[in-house]
Amino acid sequence: MPLNYQSDASVQISEYIDAMPDWSKAICLKLRTIIHKADPQMVEDWKWGPNFYHQGMVCGFDVFKKHVAFVFFHGAQLKDPKKILAKEDNNVHNRRIHFKTLAEVKEIFLIDYIKEAVQINTTNKAVPISKAAITEIDTPLDLQKLLDDNKLSEYFDMLAYSHREEYITWINDAKKGETRLNRLTKTIEMLLKKLAR
Repeated sequence: MPLNYQSDASVQISEYIDAMPDWSKAICLKLRTIIHKADPQMVEDWKWGPNFYHQGMVCGFDVFKKHVAFVFFHGAQLKDPKKILAKEDNNVHNRRIHFKTLAEVKEIFLIDYIKEAVQINTTNKAVPISKAAITEIDTPLDLQKLLDDNKLSEYFDMLAYSHREEYITWINDAKKGETRLNRLTKTIEMLLKKLAR
């Protein structure tokens, strides 16, 4: 089990997926199924969002305004024969795939990638994750919607990276859906207060 394992992580992941728009919900459900098909021993956990664990963090996904990001936490070590993995600006080890439609989720390829990612962990070949030069961070869909609704998107985007990261990490670290909702509301309140100064 992960060191800080969330016992209700599967419930949190289900609640997270259920709250998403239909297009992204379908992608997340498919990814979740493929992950467990690739490795039946995979443990569902919650760390910055849906996270899947087998002797270390393997992969996870998060929903954004126009795509679902599927992340491999040691993706830089994957062979990537299909050349489908993209680098991240804020982490030299992670690699991700952006899915905009369900049709883009190819089970036959992803299963091989997931199995290889698990093997990296189980053979102790994973390189510890470290931060690289940080320039950008993706805003979760539920936060982005509230920013748009409150006309705060432009203001939020102008904040320093470290400030945006602090808000987003605080929201993503919520262990329950209710706590996440409260933090989202509090974030908007704080931003409105700062903007009014």
